[in-house]
Parts: sequence; structure tokens; C-alpha cells
Amino acid sequence: MREKLIRFMQGRYGTDQFSRFLLGAAVVCLVVLPLAERQNNLVLFFVGLGCVLIAMATYRSPAVALMPDVTPKPLRSQGNAVINLMGALGGMLMLGT
Repeated sequence: MREKLIRFMQGRYGTDQFSRFLLGAAVVCLVVLPLAERQNNLVLFFVGLGCVLIAMATYRSPAVALMPDVTPKPLRSQGNAVINLMGALGGMLMLGT
């Protein structure tokens, strides 16, 4: 089960350098957001938020596209609901802090 989950998280083509870069860029921009808020720098906040959203959307899209390939047909609706719920919770958590 653990190996299946690891293969699922790596994606169809494994973890490439671009996806690692995007994940790193998102983490760096997440660190910038609280700093921009403390300094009341609205431009830096929106640039950081835009970078986070673009990086995470690009990183998340392959996982969402891969879900139907690894999920049995009767469970695809629930799988899609879980993916959307986790995305919404993550967005609310990030924007709420």
C-alpha cells in the first residue's frame, strides 16, 4: 500500500526537476506572504500570492488528471470530491492565516 501511494504521488512520469522547482518556489513564496503582510506591502503580497497560486495549480494539475487512472470506476466521484475538498481546505487555510 505504501509503495502504491508513493507511485501515485510521484505521478505518471515521476518527479521531474520542474515539479520540484515549482514546489520549492511555492514554499519560498509562502514564506514571503507573512513578511509582506507585516510590512504592509500590498504589491509584494499580491506578487507572492500570485506565484503561490500559479505554482500550486501547475503542480496540482497532474495529480488531479491522474486520479481517474488509479481510482476504480465506482469510486471516482468520491475521489474527485476528496481532491476538490482538499484543495478548498488548503486555500481557506492559506488565505485565513
